[in-house]
Amino acid sequence: MLTKASKQHYSDKGLTFKIILRHRLLTLVKWVLFSCLLIGYSNSLFSQYISIPDALNRPLEQITTVTGTTFEDNAGSFEQTYDARAWTTNSTVIYPVKVGNNTPGTRQVWLGGEVYGQSPLNTTWKAMKVEYDGAGILMRSTDYLVIDGIRTHNVMDAVRPRQNASTFRVSNVYATYTRDDAIENDEMMAGQIEDCLFDGCYMFLSQQGSQTWSTLDSLEVINTLVRFEPMPYDTNVKGNPPEFESLYGVNANRHGQLFKHHGPGDAPLIVKNSVFYVPQHSVNGTGSMGFPDFEGCRYSNNILLWTGGGSYPGSLPATGVTEYNLINSTREQIDQIWDNAVNDWITRHGYDVKPYHLTVVNGSWDGDYNWKTEVVIQADAPAGGKVFDKWTGDIKYVADPQSPITTVNMPILDISLIATYRDVNTDPEPDQNARLSAITWPEAPAFLRQSPQWNDDTIPNFSSGIFTYELKVPYGATSVPALMAIPEELNAQISVKRAKVLAGPLQDRTTTFTVTAEDDTTVNVYSVILSEEKPVEFVQPFKADPVISDLLHMRVFNERCIEISNPGNVPLDLSDYMLVAGDGSNPAEIITDNTEDYNDRFLRYVPGYTYQPEAFWGVSPNTITKDFEVNPIIEPGGSFVLARARNWKFFTDDFAMNYDVLMTNESYAFDDGEPRLDEEVTNTKGYYIASGFNYVTYWRKDFGQLCLFKILNDSIKAGLKPVTDPNDFEVIDLIGHWDGSSWQVTGEELPWNEHRMERKPQYWRGATLPGLSGSFGATAEESEWIVSQINWGSAEEAITSGAIGYHSFDPVFDYASTVTSFVYKVSGGYKTPQHITGVTAETTVSGFMSNIIKADEDQTLEVMGKENDAVLA
Repeated sequence: MLTKASKQHYSDKGLTFKIILRHRLLTLVKWVLFSCLLIGYSNSLFSQYISIPDALNRPLEQITTVTGTTFEDNAGSFEQTYDARAWTTNSTVIYPVKVGNNTPGTRQVWLGGEVYGQSPLNTTWKAMKVEYDGAGILMRSTDYLVIDGIRTHNVMDAVRPRQNASTFRVSNVYATYTRDDAIENDEMMAGQIEDCLFDGCYMFLSQQGSQTWSTLDSLEVINTLVRFEPMPYDTNVKGNPPEFESLYGVNANRHGQLFKHHGPGDAPLIVKNSVFYVPQHSVNGTGSMGFPDFEGCRYSNNILLWTGGGSYPGSLPATGVTEYNLINSTREQIDQIWDNAVNDWITRHGYDVKPYHLTVVNGSWDGDYNWKTEVVIQADAPAGGKVFDKWTGDIKYVADPQSPITTVNMPILDISLIATYRDVNTDPEPDQNARLSAITWPEAPAFLRQSPQWNDDTIPNFSSGIFTYELKVPYGATSVPALMAIPEELNAQISVKRAKVLAGPLQDRTTTFTVTAEDDTTVNVYSVILSEEKPVEFVQPFKADPVISDLLHMRVFNERCIEISNPGNVPLDLSDYMLVAGDGSNPAEIITDNTEDYNDRFLRYVPGYTYQPEAFWGVSPNTITKDFEVNPIIEPGGSFVLARARNWKFFTDDFAMNYDVLMTNESYAFDDGEPRLDEEVTNTKGYYIASGFNYVTYWRKDFGQLCLFKILNDSIKAGLKPVTDPNDFEVIDLIGHWDGSSWQVTGEELPWNEHRMERKPQYWRGATLPGLSGSFGATAEESEWIVSQINWGSAEEAITSGAIGYHSFDPVFDYASTVTSFVYKVSGGYKTPQHITGVTAETTVSGFMSNIIKADEDQTLEVMGKENDAVLA
C-alpha cells in the first residue's frame, strides 16, 4: 500500500475506480482503448505530417511562443510552429486564436494552449449561433496543418481547420461543453482526427462545405472519444423547432448528431477504435443519426453507447460498431465504459479526471462537476423581511459574490458556497473575517503549476489557517514573483509588503500580506518566503528529527489527530522513532508502563511496524515486525498523520484519505461485521484494539503525556528486543507535564471540548522537558503552540482540506555553511571548494565582509591570515 506520507497528502491525486463491468464489456473496452498501441495504421496520410518533436526542433526563427490575451498571425509563413503549451486565455472574443486567416502559410503546426469561452452557459443554440459563432482555434495552411494538444471549453466550435486542397491532422485535443461542432471541416479537407477527447459537444463532425472531394481523399477518426451533452435549445438559426420533440419538448436541453454531411459524393469516412456516447435523439430527427455509408466508408473496433431508450434509432454499419443500450446493459455499465475510456485518456494526457463536488447551501445547482466547468448558481428566494446579502464560503471561484445569480469556475477540489440573507433596510454587522482564500502567482510557469502541490495558480499547500509559506522559484530566475492575495471576505483590507530579492536576508525575500477584517480589529499576517529551487547538487542536506506539529481534539465525538512533520530538506524515516502515550512521571516510566496486556501494545507505536499476533505475545511480547502497508518515509516538509475515530464520518473516504494510520476500538471500526474504513481507496492503515482505550491516538490532555522517542538500538527494528527498555530510546519531543496535571499550554487549561494545537512555524526542534520548561508558555506569546477553540465544521475543514497533514516551518538555516552576495558572484554549491569572484583591487577584509550575506547570522566567517584593514590579494 502506498501511503500518503510518501505523497505529502496530495489527496487530489488519490483516485480509485471500481470496475463493475461484466467480463465481456471490460475486455472489449480494453481492446478498443489500447488497440491503437498494438495495430499499425497503414494509411497514406499519417507519414506526411511532421512529428511533434520535429516541429519543436525547427529553427528558432520558425518557432513562435504564443503569448497575450488573444493570438493572431494572419500573415502566412513557411513551416511555422506555434508553441502555446504555457498559454491560457479567457478572452471574450469569438476567435481567440486565428492563424493564417488572411494569407495561409505552409505546413503550420499549433501545439497546446487552453481556451475558455465566456458565453453564459444557459445561452441557447440559436443565440450562440448569432452572438458567439466562433471557435477555439481557426487555422489555415496549405499543404497541411497540424493542431495538437489544445484544450477548449464553452466555445462554439472546438477546432476549425481551413483551406481547400490541404490535409489536416487534429490530435490530443480535449474539448468540453462545445456548443456546436467538435470539428468543423466545412472546407472538406482530407485528414486525421486522432486520440482526442470531446467530452460534451452538440455535434461531432461537420462536413457541409461546397468544395469537391478528390476520389483519393479520406477522413480518418482514430482512437477518439465523443460524448454528446444536451444543451439549451429553443430553435435552429431559421427558427425551426426540433424535429423530434415528443419525448423532450421544444425548450428542453438537446443535442445534435454525430456526423453532419452532404451524403453520397463525400469522401470515405474511416473510423477506428473510437467510443461514441449518445444520450438522446438528435434535434434534427432520427434520420440524421445514422453513420455515413458512402462507398469506401469503413468502421472497425468502435463502441456506441446509447441511453435514449430501445435500440439506437439511426442506421449502423454492418460491422465495426458494437452497440450498448439499455436493453442489453444497465445505465451503470454504460456509464462505466465511458468513465474508463475517459480515465485512460485523461491519465495518458496528464489531466485531472476526478469530478469535484459543489455544495450550494440555500441555492440551486449543487452537484459534481469536472475541473474548470463554469456552473451557474442561484440563491433561493429570501424569506419575508429578508434580502439576499452575499455568497460566503469558497468565494475565490465565484464571479460575483454579491449577486444572487452568478457563475462558479470549478477548481480541482470540493467547494462549498452559502447564500446569506439580511433584514430589509438594515446594514450587516462588520465582518470579523481576516483570512485569505488564496495566495496566487498568476504568472507562475506552467511546469510548476502542473505539480499536484499547486491548485491552478494558488501557491503550494495553501490553507486559510496556515500563515507562513516557502515558495520555491525556478533556478536562475531573476524577477520576484508578483504574488496576489484574495480575501475570504470581500470587505477585508489587504496591505502588502513585497519581497525585494530572491537571495539575501530573510526579510528581503519575504512577501507579507496583512489582512484587516471589516471590523478594523481582527488582523492576520500571511508570509511567503521566497527561495531558489537549486539543483540537487547545490542543496546542502539538512537531516532533522521529526516534531509533533499539530494536535486536534474533538471532545464531543472523541475524534483526535496527531500530526508529525519533517522540518528537514531530505526524506525522513519515521520508523527510526517511537510515539508513546501514557501517564508516567518520567520518560522511563512512560515506556515501561502497561507492557503486559496485548490490548495495550499500541501505547507504543513505531510507524511502519506492527506487533506479532496475539498467539505469539507470550513468546515475544512487545516485539515489532515490519508492516509493509504503511510507508514511514516523510518527504521534506511532509507530514505523517495518525487518527482516532469513533464517529462514522471519520471513516469515510474524504476524511480517512487524509490520515496515514487510523487506530481505534473494534467496536467503532465495523458495521455489521464489515470494516467502515476502505483501506484500498484511502491508502490508510487501520489498527483495531479489542477493548480499552490504551493506544497512542487516545492521548489525554487532562493528566497524560505524548512523547516522541528516537530509537537507539538496531535490535528493536530487527525484532530481537522488545520496545520496553528505556535505555534504547532518547526523548526528542514531549507534550505534557510529569506531575499528572492538565495541560496548560498557554498559561490556561485547554478548552474542555473541541480544540486544536498548532506548533508555531519557528519551532522546528522538539521539546525534551515538560510543561513550562518545555513547549508550554505562561502566556500565548511565550508558548510554542497556537491554541484555538474550534467547532465540528472547522475540524472537518482542517482535516479534509489537508491543513491537518501539512505543517509550515520557517526556513531553517542553523545547519547552513553557505553565503551569497549582491556584489560578488558566489558559486551555488556548498561542498569545498567554492568560489567568490568579482572582488576588485584594493578591497579590504572589512569591505569584503560587508558585501557578504550569511545564510545564518551565527555563522563564523574569517579571511585566514588577514586583519580587517588588510587588503585582499
